[in-house]
Amino acid sequence: TLLNQPSLGVIKGGGGEAERNILKSIKLFKINQGREQVTSWPAPKINTQNRDYPVSVDYLKDIWQGKIQNEYATAMIVGTTAQAIYLAGRAETVGQAEKLSNEYWKKHLEQGK
Repeated sequence: TLLNQPSLGVIKGGGGEAERNILKSIKLFKINQGREQVTSWPAPKINTQNRDYPVSVDYLKDIWQGKIQNEYATAMIVGTTAQAIYLAGRAETVGQAEKLSNEYWKKHLEQGK
């Protein structure tokens, strides 16, 4: 209530960036109507070999457009989106948020074809 917002959530990545760090399980803290809620988000079981991909506009654009498949980068996108879905109140559980985020990502890629 100090910020005059009914709810607040914070996503903190590995170095402070606002993205899901998929290398480890985390706790997500949310304030909703003045009450603190804590959820546990397990680290996904994915191939982390490609985690040192080139961070360039072209490479990231190709991932976004589905031209390049990178399980690690995709997990970060889907994981961050799942947290945003949860914080926005569009899902009541971690599992629901992750399922919805995966559905959105698949739909996004299909629409781009």
